[in-house]
Amino acid sequence: MTEKQVLVRYEEDVDAVDCPYGSVRRVVTGGAGGVANVHVVEVSRGTTHYHEGYDEIYYVLSGHGELVVGDERH
Repeated sequence: MTEKQVLVRYEEDVDAVDCPYGSVRRVVTGGAGGVANVHVVEVSRGTTHYHEGYDEIYYVLSGHGELVVGDERH
C-alpha cells in the first residue's frame, strides 16, 4: 500500500490568475498530488456551462449569484 503524503497549501501563498469567469487561486490541484481541486474563485462574469468530467461545489463567502441546475434556479 502506498503511503499518503500530507499536502498543505495556504491561499495567501497562491497568486490569483485570470480565468474566463473572473480570477482564481488554485490552492490545491490533482496534478500537485491532491485528490481533488480546491480553487478560490472571484466570479465577476460568466455564462451557463456544464462539466461532464467532474462536479463543482460552490461555497459562497460573500456576495450573491445564481446557480442553474437543469430547470431549477438557486
